[in-house]
Amino acid sequence: MDQNFLIYYLDKVDSTNIKIKTISEKNSNKGNIALLAYNQTNGKGRSQNYWISNYGDLTCSFLIKKKIEVDKLGQINILISVAIIEALKKIFPNLIIKIKWPNDLYVENKKIGGILLESQVNEKFANCFIVGLGVNIVTSPNIAKYGTTKISNYTENTDLKKIFHLVRDHIYKNICIWDKKNFKFFKTKWISFSKDVGSKVSIKKNNNFYTGNFMTISENGELVMNTKEKKTISFSFGEIV
Repeated sequence: MDQNFLIYYLDKVDSTNIKIKTISEKNSNKGNIALLAYNQTNGKGRSQNYWISNYGDLTCSFLIKKKIEVDKLGQINILISVAIIEALKKIFPNLIIKIKWPNDLYVENKKIGGILLESQVNEKFANCFIVGLGVNIVTSPNIAKYGTTKISNYTENTDLKKIFHLVRDHIYKNICIWDKKNFKFFKTKWISFSKDVGSKVSIKKNNNFYTGNFMTISENGELVMNTKEKKTISFSFGEIV
């Protein structure tokens, strides 16, 4: 994978994921792109949700040109989540950052960030993927369903460019390691960062709810649940509610 990234710093965008895709298509760019926006007005979240942010919060995206088998996209989600947590922990070593499956970041049981992974699939392969990241740095929205928090509650170290570049470097590093190591390396790390493995959880998938014990992550990056009926179910998507 090409180590070089074309870097963009933009004052305001609707969505960093949409903007980075437009840049790649417009420029017929064949390499990797990293984009940091200082304000995002219409950020994308999972399941058609919006990501709320303001000036001073981290909103960025990374477009990675790498051919990946479709059935390994779940692995990509895991190693990207690990990369982002490791980058944040390097800058904020005193913060205990946990991940809620599949891609929400939590501190002290309050949501502080989210990851959105999108891919362009051609038959059995994805030719590239986009990692969108939002982290509450100076503001945290008032959400009825769950509590939120922000980095500035814990530290004054809020250099957006530093965070942006370190996340980029860790993503690149983990993808290179993935090419050389077994997925178990990232699976073990992800489980150590999980806030819910070993606990009873409810999963919402296609407007249906499933409840059971979150046992582990499969070799394809799926959530493995053991239900009260003693059935083992794997979820490649869906979210803990």
